[in-house]
Amino acid sequence: SRSELHCSDVHCLLARLNTAMKFTPTGYNDPIFAGAFLGHIVLLLVWIGYSAANGKYEVVASAGGVVALFRGEASVLVAPSPAVSFTALLFGSIIFALVWSGIWMLLLNIFPAEIVRISLVFAPCMFALMTLLCIIQGNVIGAVISAVGVAILSAYAYYVWHRVALTAALFNSLSRTYKKAGGVFLVAFGAVVLQAVWMVVWALAVIPVKNGGHGSGVFFLFLISFYWGYQVIANVLYVAVGGVAARHYFNEQVDGAVMMSTKQASTNYLGSICYGSLIIAVIQALRTMCQMAKDQAREDDNAVAMVALMVADCFLGCLESLAQFFNTYVFAYVAVFGMNFSDASGKVWDLLQNSDADCLMNYSLTGTVTFFACFAAGLVDAMLTSFCAWRLHLEPTAIFGAGLLGFIIGLAVMSVVSYIMEAGVTTLFVCFAESKELLKSFDPELSQALIDNLDVAREKQNIVQ
Repeated sequence: SRSELHCSDVHCLLARLNTAMKFTPTGYNDPIFAGAFLGHIVLLLVWIGYSAANGKYEVVASAGGVVALFRGEASVLVAPSPAVSFTALLFGSIIFALVWSGIWMLLLNIFPAEIVRISLVFAPCMFALMTLLCIIQGNVIGAVISAVGVAILSAYAYYVWHRVALTAALFNSLSRTYKKAGGVFLVAFGAVVLQAVWMVVWALAVIPVKNGGHGSGVFFLFLISFYWGYQVIANVLYVAVGGVAARHYFNEQVDGAVMMSTKQASTNYLGSICYGSLIIAVIQALRTMCQMAKDQAREDDNAVAMVALMVADCFLGCLESLAQFFNTYVFAYVAVFGMNFSDASGKVWDLLQNSDADCLMNYSLTGTVTFFACFAAGLVDAMLTSFCAWRLHLEPTAIFGAGLLGFIIGLAVMSVVSYIMEAGVTTLFVCFAESKELLKSFDPELSQALIDNLDVAREKQNIVQ
C-alpha cells in the first residue's frame, strides 16, 4: 500500500541519515566540560609550582641506595631516607605496571579464547590456595569459608562455561580487527603512560595539602580531581578504540581509523568524555570519603555511624556501577555517531528498552576477563614492589604498605588497558543493534555465535526480570 511504501521510504531515509552522521563530527561536543577539565589541570600545575617555590617538597639526594637495590648491595649501605624509598617504590611500581600491561596486551592479542577460560578458573584456584594455606596454619574457620568460596565460584564457572564460546568469538573478532589496526595498542600504551604521569602529578599536588593540614573539603576536591583525570584518560582510550571497532564494522574510513578515531576522541568528543567522567568521579570521591569515615568510626567504636556509613557505601557502590554501565553505551554512541552526552544518553535509553544488545552484553563474560586482568596486574605489581621494599631493608609494616601501593597502581593501570576489549565489545553490540544486517559480512563467525546465543540470553534476562 501507499502508506507502507511511505513508511519504507522513511526508514530508508533515516538509515541514510544515520550513515551520513557516522564518524563525521560537526564541532566540539560539550565544550564547557572540556574547558573545565583542562582549566583544573592548569590550576594543579600552578599549585605544584607554587608549592615547590615555597619549599613544600623535601628532596634527599641518596641515589646510591636506589642503584644498590638492583645490584644486591643493600645490606652494606645505610638505609635510604623514607622520602627516597617511597619515590623509588612509587616509580618502580609504575614501571612494573607498564611492563605487565604490555605483556597482557600481547597475550590478549595472541590467545584471546584461552584467556577467557583462564579467567573463569582463576578465582576458584585462588580460593583453593587460600583453603590450603588455612589448613596448613590450622585456621579451621578460614579453611571452611575458603572452601565455601571454592564451591560457589566453581559452580558459577560451571554454570556460565557455555558462555565461553560467545565471549571467545567476540575477543577473536576484536583481535582480528586490532591486528588490522595495530595502532590501538600504541594508543593504549600511551594512555597507560599518561595515567602514570597523572598519578605522579596528582601526588605532587596533594602532598602539600595533606602536610599542610587542610580540611576534608579541600581533600574531597582533590579526590574528585584524581578520579576525574583517571576517568578522562581511560574514556578517551575507550572512545578511540570504540571508533576503530565501529569503522571496521561498517567498513568506513578503515584506512587511518586509529589516527582519526584518536584525534576525534581527544578533540571533538573530549567535552562529552569529560562530562560523563565527572559524574563517575564525583560518585567515586564520595565513596572514598565514606570509606575513610567508616574506618574512623571503626577506630572510635561508633557502631551506629559504621552501620550508616556501610549503607551509604553500598548505595554509592550500586550507583557507581549503574553509572559506569550506562556510560559504556553512551561513549559507544559518542564514538560512532559523534553525539553530545545528553543526546547519546537518550539513544542509550532507547537501546536498552528496545534492543537485544543489553541481554547479549550481560550474557558475555567480558567483565570476568577484565576483572581477572586487573586483579592479576595488582597481584604481580604488589609482589614485585614488596620484594623491592624488602631489598631496601624496610620495616615489615612498610613492606606491607609497599605491596598495597603496588596493588593499587597495578590495578589502576591495568583497568585502563582492559578498556581495549570492553570498548570493542560494547561498540560491537551497539553496531549490532543499529545495523544487524552488516554483522554477517563483518564477521560470519561472530554472527553465528550471536544467533546461537541470542535466544538463551533473552530467556535468561526474562527469568531475572
